[in-house]
Amino acid sequence: MISLKALSIPNGHYIVAVSGGVDSIVLLNLLINRSRQLDADATHDPGRLRLTVAHYDHGIRPDSEADRLFVQQQAEAYGLPFVFDAGNLGPDCSEALAREKRYEFLHKIVQITGADGIMTAHHNDDVLETAIINMLRGTGHRGLASLKSTDKLIRPLLDIPKQDLIAYAKKYELSWREDSTNEDETYLRNYVRRQLMPKMTAAHRQELMKHIQSTAKQRQVIDAELQDLLQRHTKQGIMSRKWFIGLPQIVAQAIMVDWLKLHGASYDKQRITKLVVAAKTLTKGKIVDIDNRYIMAIERDNLALKTRER
Repeated sequence: MISLKALSIPNGHYIVAVSGGVDSIVLLNLLINRSRQLDADATHDPGRLRLTVAHYDHGIRPDSEADRLFVQQQAEAYGLPFVFDAGNLGPDCSEALAREKRYEFLHKIVQITGADGIMTAHHNDDVLETAIINMLRGTGHRGLASLKSTDKLIRPLLDIPKQDLIAYAKKYELSWREDSTNEDETYLRNYVRRQLMPKMTAAHRQELMKHIQSTAKQRQVIDAELQDLLQRHTKQGIMSRKWFIGLPQIVAQAIMVDWLKLHGASYDKQRITKLVVAAKTLTKGKIVDIDNRYIMAIERDNLALKTRER
C-alpha cells in the first residue's frame, strides 16, 4: 500500500493536473491527506500545502465534458479552487499535440496564479511505458529517461506501480472516470500498455528500471557537457556557425534542442533535423521558420535566433 511518508511532496502552492482517471484521483486524495496532516501538526502553519485543481478538456471524445464535471465535483467536495479549459482538438488529435496543449494550459495557470509549480499523477508504469515507446521510436538517451520530476513539475508517484494506485482507490472507495480512448490500440501508448506491459515479469520491470536509472545518470553528465559547450559558443541568441558546422550530427541535434529550449522555442524531431541541415548547408541571408514566435537567420559566421516581426 502507498505510504504517505514515503512520497516526496514539497510545501507550496501547486496546480494539480486532474483528468478524472484513477491515477490523478489518487494523487489528489494523497495531497489532501498530506495537507491535512501538515495543518494538524502544531509545528506547521496552516496552508503550507495549497492546491488548485486544473482540468484540460481536450475535446477528443464526445463525452469529455462529463470528465470535467466530475473533476469539478471532486474539487468542490475537497473545498479546492478549480480551473479548466477546453481545447476542442477533435478525434484525430495526436497524443503529442494533446500533451502540448495540456501543458500549455497548466503553465498558463501557474503564471496567472503565481503557483510554485505543477503536479501530475505520472507513476512507475508510465516511466516504463515511456521508455519502451521512445526506444521503439528510436530516441536517444534523453528519450529513455525522459519522465522525471523537476523543481517546477513535480511527479510524486513515479516510484508507485499502477496496481498500487488502483488498490489504494478501491480500499478508500474513491470514484474515478474511465477514458474510453484508452482501449484504442492505434495509439502507441495504449498498445504498449495493453499488449507489452502485461507480459513483463517483475524481474523484467526491475531490470528495465535499472537501465532507465543508469541512463538518467549518464544523461546528467552528457547534458552538463552540452550546456557548457552551449554557453561557450552562444551569446544573446547568437551561435557560432563555424563551430556548429564542425559538430557531429548527433551532437549538433542535441545542441540545437538545448538552444531552442533556452529561449522557449517549440520544436519536434523533424524540425530539429531540418534546422541542423539548414544551419550547416544554407547560404548567408536565408531564413528558416522555427515556430510562430521564432525564426533562425543564417549569417556568414553565426546562426541568429530572432523573433518574428509582427
